Amino acid sequence: MRKVIGVAVTAVVTVAGIAGCGSAVQPEQNSVQTSFGTASAPSSNAPLDWPVPSFKGIDENGKAFDSSTLKGKVWIADVFYSTCPTVCPPSANNMAHLQQQLKKDGLDVQIVSFSVDPQNETPATLKKFGEEHGADFSNWHFLTGYSYKWVQQFSLDAFKESISQTGGKYYSHTVNWYLVNKSGKITQFFDGLHPPYNDVVQAVKSLE
Repeated sequence: MRKVIGVAVTAVVTVAGIAGCGSAVQPEQNSVQTSFGTASAPSSNAPLDWPVPSFKGIDENGKAFDSSTLKGKVWIADVFYSTCPTVCPPSANNMAHLQQQLKKDGLDVQIVSFSVDPQNETPATLKKFGEEHGADFSNWHFLTGYSYKWVQQFSLDAFKESISQTGGKYYSHTVNWYLVNKSGKITQFFDGLHPPYNDVVQAVKSLE
């Protein structure tokens, strides 16, 4: 695991153990489970072919948004929460950089970020978080409006990763980005803290 991840999470690994976060349900890979996120390094980027279950929520504008909107489109998914003190802000900054690169290359890709703290996240807090990290809302959607229990199960079903609450206000979750093809299946995933931008762009192009 790269040093920058270690710096960010060393102070909280003990907390995660006490809170009983446990290991995420994951594909074969190397990962570090912390109070604030799972920084994963996939062993390979072989096609995964995981179907993403249908979903519906409310976006940063307070409008209904569901999986039917993404039918026949290539999209990227991740999870986050706006009060995350460590991994979510840099991952969001990185996603904003990727978004700009994809637009520069003329690639029409939707981005969907699922809040793991829906009981406290409102459209306004999601929009503020997106604005603070350079999101272009024209094709990047921040979702809430479902239950915490639902997003826990969704993460397990779609991403093979668990979500758990630690210390009352913090959450353990993946920081991977998941690339979804036009058939609604995850084909590859990437470390959102250290994204290989060119690899992601090439992977998107292969699905267009």
